[in-house]
Amino acid sequence: MLLRERAASTTELAGVLETPKGTVGHHLKVLEQAGLVRVVRTRKVRALTEKFYGRVARLFVLKGEKSLPEELRGGVLAAMMLHQAADELIAAGGEGREPRLRLRALSLPDAAAAPE
Repeated sequence: MLLRERAASTTELAGVLETPKGTVGHHLKVLEQAGLVRVVRTRKVRALTEKFYGRVARLFVLKGEKSLPEELRGGVLAAMMLHQAADELIAAGGEGREPRLRLRALSLPDAAAAPE
């Protein structure tokens, strides 16, 4: 949700989330491997290169409950995704324009999707 408005670095996200940078970095790598976020720019900070991550898709389409894994059907995650999709659909609509949503498929290996 934090990347909806603008790109952010691991340090910025960690500060807002009050979470260690290592944890945020791990989750960003998983999201990047899944194709949901990408590095949109970099900058040099002392001897290190700081990466700024941005979302890949602006809009998402949910095909229906049958496309969700069994454990998510009717669950909280589905409701959150629908709420976010509705917010983006409303924001994308304008005079004379038909709002559209698109879904990118996500496939994570079990090891990457399982909680640690």
